[in-house]
Amino acid sequence: MSLPATVHEARSRWKLTAIVAVVALVLSMLSLTAGQQSIAHAEDGATRTISGVVSLPEGSSASLADVTAQATLDGAEGALEPVAVEEDGTYVISDLAPGAYRVEFKVSGDSAEVVAGQTFGATAEAPEGGLVDVADANRDDVDVTLAAVVVVADADADADAKAAASATSDEAVSEPSADETMERSRPAAELVTSADLNANLSGPLAFGTVPDDSAQPMAALSIQAPALDSKDNAAMAATAVGNRSISGKVSVAAGSLSGVHVYLENAETSVKGVRPGSDSRYLNYNSTSVPAAQRDTWNAATGVYTFKNLAPGRYRISMESWAASPVLVDQWYPKALSRDKAVAVDVRQVNASGINGTLPRGVALTGRISIPSGFDKAGAGFYAVNAKNERWALYWDRTAGTYESGAMPAGDYWLQIASYNINTGSMQFVKSGTQTKFTPAAGTTLTRNVTGVNPVSKITGKIAVTGGLPSDFERAANVYQKIDGVWFPLYYAYQNHSGTYLAVKLGPGQYSVEFTAKTGRDIAKGEWWNKKPSQAKANLITLDGAKSVSGVNGTLSTGSSGQVSPFKDVLSNHKFYNEIRWMYTSGTSTGTKVGNARYYKPKDSVSREAMAAFMFRMNAPANYKAPARSPFKDVPTNYKFYKEIAWMYTSGLSTGNKVAGGREYKPKDAVSRSAMAAFMYRQYAPAGNKKYYAYFADVNSNHKFYNEISWMKDSGISTGTRINGTAYYQPNDAVSREAMAAFLFRNALYR
Repeated sequence: MSLPATVHEARSRWKLTAIVAVVALVLSMLSLTAGQQSIAHAEDGATRTISGVVSLPEGSSASLADVTAQATLDGAEGALEPVAVEEDGTYVISDLAPGAYRVEFKVSGDSAEVVAGQTFGATAEAPEGGLVDVADANRDDVDVTLAAVVVVADADADADAKAAASATSDEAVSEPSADETMERSRPAAELVTSADLNANLSGPLAFGTVPDDSAQPMAALSIQAPALDSKDNAAMAATAVGNRSISGKVSVAAGSLSGVHVYLENAETSVKGVRPGSDSRYLNYNSTSVPAAQRDTWNAATGVYTFKNLAPGRYRISMESWAASPVLVDQWYPKALSRDKAVAVDVRQVNASGINGTLPRGVALTGRISIPSGFDKAGAGFYAVNAKNERWALYWDRTAGTYESGAMPAGDYWLQIASYNINTGSMQFVKSGTQTKFTPAAGTTLTRNVTGVNPVSKITGKIAVTGGLPSDFERAANVYQKIDGVWFPLYYAYQNHSGTYLAVKLGPGQYSVEFTAKTGRDIAKGEWWNKKPSQAKANLITLDGAKSVSGVNGTLSTGSSGQVSPFKDVLSNHKFYNEIRWMYTSGTSTGTKVGNARYYKPKDSVSREAMAAFMFRMNAPANYKAPARSPFKDVPTNYKFYKEIAWMYTSGLSTGNKVAGGREYKPKDAVSRSAMAAFMYRQYAPAGNKKYYAYFADVNSNHKFYNEISWMKDSGISTGTRINGTAYYQPNDAVSREAMAAFLFRNALYR
């Protein structure tokens, strides 16, 4: 698949593609969801708690019974289940993986009419709030005092009065006109990441370099965008107008505010390139059909604005300059260059003010581009790249032979054409005469006509393994190009079945190649061409634009700490090395990460919650939805592994233990070898009442789990332990993590 042709093609930032990679036959037996994969990162680490006290305003009639606390891991797409606040105002959010969390307090029922929810650490300047760090220890001081609900009409009137007072004596606050027809003087700037580009690719090539810390599952991986999960969001989607407002001030580093436009979009329902209905609009083009008292306001002299008539919800704000000169850089609140870095402004409970921004001086590039006939223009993209490898898409009129950029941050830029069409893929930096680096003056547009070539040169070679690494170890080559003293990462290519890593066609220039594990640099020790330890010492590869260079070979060996698997504590001579390595490559377990290394802890016992996680990842349907009410008294619905444990019950694998008033799962208890046999038997054994032979001296036919344990031997999953020539199963012993890896691996193999 080729890259998108122009910046006008929609690239949804939430469009995620399936990742498929195969290492060995047994690995193709697994299919894991993205949510399952993410859970594995924290399966063994100590859990944390966040707690504190919620207070009401003095004299408030609200009830703390209507208040909940909810944590969201920084960078995660969805929040954890909310927990109730007790009558005395105390709350505890438990079973958290170490990390940084945003904590939000929500108010429902009649109390929402008198007090407003809030996010811990939120201020007028930072309504998104602060992070609560529990990476190293619990926090018991996350206290908040809820504020009384703002009377919206009074707040809006006050804001309008202040804005009017700030205007000059002969200029009133203006209402946006629906008749304004100003158009952009240049395309909107589009910051493009490697992930954006790679989402459009398939096969063994990708933009950028192999990630340092990515555990690629060796089976199909299905990822779904998060659904709306709150009543507020659902109400917002169904409501055209409301009583909320967002206000702030736009400033510019140069020029006037006459070309400034402020844009608002619904953070929950808007998709990149789509601005749906009343949930998204430009301030400067508000409909005059809205009653005057409810219309947005804009002060062209001071830059003070107010979006009115909003339904409660979360919104992103973009501040844009459409003027030709000076060149000013658009910004998403707060100070973000792209939509995915923007912070949503939350007005579900109260109005938001102080949503300010300043548009700095930027630069733009334009001109003509000449490429020889025969070059695959249709399958290529054109980009401006800076020394930090930030990439902006250029508008390229392939028929007219012209190009134009949006407003970009001031600095040096290089212009690159890239195509990963599997048959005609190529990459090159174009020139203006001999010049490859372009530095427009801040606030201006630089015109440069550039020329390219029709690349034919390639860099090819093979990657060997040594030092105990298995022959099927997945390898990759990172290819870089050096221009004007700056190294640019171009692409990485996986080694194919013939033993050669794939390549694209490259223009004349100097290049270097790094050899590394496909799943990241922490998996094995790589090298640079030619057997060099770093890029600074790597041999340069010079391409003349006419001939290819082959034999650029490399070798991967044991990592510097001795690891040849993802885990520092499991070496290649470990009795269960293959089985434990499979746990990682299949996505069943990623162990515990400490610093830059991963640990599997093979001798540790498997807890009942970890067992649930392992079984869930291997067997649960991708669309499994846990019940709203927990089947176990000791596993609340906000428990870290609630979904996995609930599936153990609903699938019939575990009914837990009966206690007064219900059942308990005892998630922290160690799994016995007999219980593990029962779990696996119920999931994998064939239907029927087959009678099994008594294989083990310590498991007779009267044993509660006789059939289940005998099936483990009969199916080849467990051979037990031989003592003086007699086989014992040791059913009451706890299952070690290394034995669990062996059992699951053998089961996958034999099935």
